[in-house]
Amino acid sequence: MVEVSEGIFVLLGGGVDGITYVIDDQTGTYSTSGTLPQAIFRPALINFGDDSNAHVFRSLELEFDSLAMQQDLTITYWLDPNNVDSPGAGRTLTLRPILGANRYIAMPQKDATCQRMLLEVNAKASANGGVIRGMKLVADTVEGIIPANQNVNVGGGL
Repeated sequence: MVEVSEGIFVLLGGGVDGITYVIDDQTGTYSTSGTLPQAIFRPALINFGDDSNAHVFRSLELEFDSLAMQQDLTITYWLDPNNVDSPGAGRTLTLRPILGANRYIAMPQKDATCQRMLLEVNAKASANGGVIRGMKLVADTVEGIIPANQNVNVGGGL
């Protein structure tokens, strides 16, 4: 972080090309032009606030400050990966618009039961600037122990 004036900060990050880029500048101090580098957001393993129970991942909601931002994203997730640094092939989510300006939802197409989930939001190199204004993960708790390779249906139906 760089303090551009008293109490006002701008977040900087280094690219693999050795160049320093402005990551977040809500002050408007720096303007960007041309193609922005690829950006990857991959938080720590997500346990949905409960290490004791499994969960069924239901949806991911994202809100952007521009329509163009959504077009540049690839969202991938892994369920209980053995190695977070090399998780293997993940599952891709498709964003669909929902009510509200620049709001989108993505839902897994297969069973998504896990103890912990790894999530990656990858913004490709592009001239489309923008920020993610909000992110919401939705999951249901599954009480008890779930044997490996078992499908779980939470919320009714067979």
